Amino acid sequence: MHAMPTYLDAYDLAAILAVSPSTILRRAQTRPWSLPPPVHLGPKFPLRWRGVDVSRWLSDEFASTLVARR
Repeated sequence: MHAMPTYLDAYDLAAILAVSPSTILRRAQTRPWSLPPPVHLGPKFPLRWRGVDVSRWLSDEFASTLVARR
């Protein structure tokens, strides 16, 4: 049996990235490349992010920052 994926909302993602929820929503509209890829659950659902995707994105961002500093 598979575990249900964990979905994060803008408030959860904002807490992880240490920004405000309004910043997350603004970036999602104007600079989507600056956030992990969202999951589109339907036209009436607010934006959500899978916890696994956020973890992977953070790891990739951290690794690219280390490479850029060398």
